[in-house]
Amino acid sequence: MGILSILLSLLFIAAAVALVLVILIQRPQGGGLAGAFGGAGGASSQSAFGAKTGDMLTYATVGIFILFLLTSMGMVWINQSLFMASEPAPPAAPSRLAVKAESSTEVRLTWTDNSRNETQFVIERSTDGLTGWTAVSQVDEDVTTEVVRGLSPESTYFFRVLARNLEGASSPTDAVPVTLPAAEAVEEPPSGERGGAEGGG
Repeated sequence: MGILSILLSLLFIAAAVALVLVILIQRPQGGGLAGAFGGAGGASSQSAFGAKTGDMLTYATVGIFILFLLTSMGMVWINQSLFMASEPAPPAAPSRLAVKAESSTEVRLTWTDNSRNETQFVIERSTDGLTGWTAVSQVDEDVTTEVVRGLSPESTYFFRVLARNLEGASSPTDAVPVTLPAAEAVEEPPSGERGGAEGGG
């Protein structure tokens, strides 16, 4: 796109210069722009260089003018395309979310970053995967993992991740469920050892 823009700009300048030169050298005997196209003010039907030369210059003028218009349209189209491409936009959505229970109260999330303009990732949680989504954590740009703690044992949660910047938020990943295991029981010492410890005190 950049090379094409440069070439069109050079072609535009060349066409403009050629158009001006062709009109300037068509100096009709009768004067006026009408004579530049072979009609010298009604007094003569040829240009200062003769009828055939005047016709050729007329064709050249029209051709260069058409080239001038086409290059102008091309430059406008390229400028509009570049402007639209440079407009700020929300980031692309992350993908491939995986959720794994690390313990009975915490899970680890990992995902794929598909954008280059995010400022943070937001982790959301729901109990049914459809409604009640709540932001529970957020991480900086380019980070693709997070541990969510403080969950209830033997409970099922749904998680999703979305990217965000100043222009807005991306679409979220698919909701991924995870069921936490039961809390680990705390082993108590045998009764004999406990009694001995109490007696020794």
